[in-house]
Amino acid sequence: MEGFLLVAVVLSFASIWACKAGYKFGVPILLMFLFMGMLFGDGGLKLIMFEDFESASTIGTIALCVILFSGGMDTKISDI
Repeated sequence: MEGFLLVAVVLSFASIWACKAGYKFGVPILLMFLFMGMLFGDGGLKLIMFEDFESASTIGTIALCVILFSGGMDTKISDI
């Protein structure tokens, strides 16, 4: 349990830092979270390992729905 909490705290602080840095340089926050997921996931530092592919697919689908909903709600009518 302690290891899980440590990883969660490290990811939270890294996400906050990445969002602040991304905002400063004009990088979209969602792109920064994608980069963070790739960095800490199977392809990078391997802090988060997915053994259950069905759960990973479900989490990814839910995340995609949230991203699309957020993008639609944040878009101004004048931008369309």
